[in-house]
Amino acid sequence: FQPAHPERYATRLEWVRDAMQNVDIARDYHINAELAALLAELMDECREPYRTDPQSVKALLRDIRALLEEQCAETIRLDDLSARFGINKYHLSRSFKAAFGVTILQYLTGCRITRAKHLLRFTNRTVEDISTACGIPDPSYFNRVFRRAEGLSPCEFRRSWTKES
Repeated sequence: FQPAHPERYATRLEWVRDAMQNVDIARDYHINAELAALLAELMDECREPYRTDPQSVKALLRDIRALLEEQCAETIRLDDLSARFGINKYHLSRSFKAAFGVTILQYLTGCRITRAKHLLRFTNRTVEDISTACGIPDPSYFNRVFRRAEGLSPCEFRRSWTKES
């Protein structure tokens, strides 16, 4: 681990060293508070190294996007992504939206709809099978999501492609 701002930590440690010379009755309280803040900051930096390096953030977000694309049929929770990539879930959400213009859920839904469109066009699987294969096990919810995204139902989408072929 290489801290991003070692001079800041050195300054805090010097303050603690100087405070130890003080005979003030609240000395231990102030030292304890400063050490706790320093420890919290170090732990936060260890957990989220991407916060300090914009290139790392971009690489991290690309990795997350690739994972969403590969595993879109699975249940993906923000807490799981956060734990897997070692980044605060709120920071992850804001960074993803800033980088790609959509939320993680919107991107995941888009991946699922893209997969569903492919399956509707190139297979004879039922809509129920396709909804499950795309990570939306409830067919009626899948129909609503698909219609909202594409403007027509999955069956209508499939028919539009069979007419054109």
